[in-house]
Amino acid sequence: MISLNGQFKADIYNQNDELVSEGEYAGNFITSTGLNYPLTMPFADAFKYLSLGSGKAPNHLYTTGLHSGCVPHIYSSAGTYPAQQNFLWTTGIVPSACGYKSTTSGVDLYRGWRIPEQDGSFLKEDLHVAEMMTTPATTGEPKKVERSNHFIDPFSGTTAFSRVLKDFTIPSGDYAVITYKLNFVIDSEVKTFDPFIGLNNAAGASKTAWQALTGQSRVLHHGIRLVKGGDGGGGGGQNEPVGGDTYELDYGSPLEPYATGNMYAYFSSDNTQFRFDPFWGGAAKPNLQKLVDSSNGTLHWNTTGINIATGMPEYFWNLPEVIEDEDTQSVNQAKSLHDLHSNPARFDYFKKFRRVGSTIPKSTEFNNEFEASAMSNAGFNSNNIVTSLNHDIATDYTGQIDYRRDRSITRVLGWQAINAVADPGNPGTYINYKSLVFCAEKGDSKKETITELNNKHIPFFDSQFGTYDSTNHPAGGEHIVNITSTGLQVYDSTNQYPTFAQPADDYPYQDNQNGLSITWKLGWSSPCAEVNGHCSNDPLITTKAACEMGGGTWTACVDP
Repeated sequence: MISLNGQFKADIYNQNDELVSEGEYAGNFITSTGLNYPLTMPFADAFKYLSLGSGKAPNHLYTTGLHSGCVPHIYSSAGTYPAQQNFLWTTGIVPSACGYKSTTSGVDLYRGWRIPEQDGSFLKEDLHVAEMMTTPATTGEPKKVERSNHFIDPFSGTTAFSRVLKDFTIPSGDYAVITYKLNFVIDSEVKTFDPFIGLNNAAGASKTAWQALTGQSRVLHHGIRLVKGGDGGGGGGQNEPVGGDTYELDYGSPLEPYATGNMYAYFSSDNTQFRFDPFWGGAAKPNLQKLVDSSNGTLHWNTTGINIATGMPEYFWNLPEVIEDEDTQSVNQAKSLHDLHSNPARFDYFKKFRRVGSTIPKSTEFNNEFEASAMSNAGFNSNNIVTSLNHDIATDYTGQIDYRRDRSITRVLGWQAINAVADPGNPGTYINYKSLVFCAEKGDSKKETITELNNKHIPFFDSQFGTYDSTNHPAGGEHIVNITSTGLQVYDSTNQYPTFAQPADDYPYQDNQNGLSITWKLGWSSPCAEVNGHCSNDPLITTKAACEMGGGTWTACVDP
């Protein structure tokens, strides 16, 4: 689930471009129409235009724009359209007030507008503002945007994405920069899951392991399009984003509900890559482990033999900054945890995610590493990685046009019946699935099938599977490899390093009898903010009792 929150602020400047008054962010109400916009456009495109108004009516569930409307305008000294001070669908983007900032829980998107719009212009009279809204578009004929057969957008883009009630004045002789900030927040914690498999008419021995499947999962980065900041950096070529534009990085747009193509998933036989280094993968590194005594490099391992790493990679919260940073260093130059997670070279390691070419630790001495190879005629082992990609993907838009505070889509990925070793074969000859990875790439074209993975396919969701154990299941199985040594270990060349081994129990696999599909749901929501509900008789009525007393029907606003 994605959480959306937005705020407005207004900064006042004089004719010398000096800051006169710095505004404070005021929370907004993301409208019901605003929650629908991500079905047909990037999140960052939903607030491309700013409008000012004079209406003072509170927000309600049916709010779709300014209370003052399009006519009359907020202020018109001339009395005719276009008025000198008409600020409807303002386009005066201020590049320096635009951009993004990654956070440990998601990303903040910014876009700012100048009032009045033209550089070097100033207000001739005081301008009083009572309300503001953002929209993805301006005037135009109503249109319908279709997405498959499941969703039709009846909005033209002129209805509000967000609205805020905020009284302030821009003095005569000054100008204002009004900034809108959208907080995009996701839950990036490691999640454990219990059996979740629906077997339908599955046949064969493999169904047992799937039915008892356990494991853990995590979202790896925020995976959306961003807002370009500053001067756009590059001269503004034909296809080059400039300040205020929405643009896409190499990881694609997997967490954008509107995106339908260039997303894949693959099963992998690897679950060791991030076991001892959650940032780069591969061997254990002394500056990543918990030091007990820095003087002699002693490392601490708990009594069960599990170190501080979970087996899942750390949430790559600053991935955009790392991609756009050209100051690359090697992992050996890293001197702190900050260096390890902010180093641009980390992205190169991240591209090879639980696949052939990954840097993985050696099971015999996990302070060393090597590049994983593919399965050969000799069969598979812990040093080989085998992947199985989805053969198709379908997206189902739920298309809610209602007043709930959440929206969602589902995506379905399918695998044909597979027997990667022999046909027919015994269960032990099938390739064990130890992880499932969702990945994406930059671009808009949808590929129905894919035959190989490359470094353009960037992971955005990771999961590890537990084993099937007839004795312990359905209570759960281990989802990480076992460490064969416990206690204190000295990190030097003379010490006997801990080793690790795979559990002896069975992992799930896909046989040659059954097809397999994975369905995942992407949801987004926004809180009710100051809205309690809506009365059918009068939006100004703010309580259920008063609404029903007046013969109206009350629709409560419920936070997701």
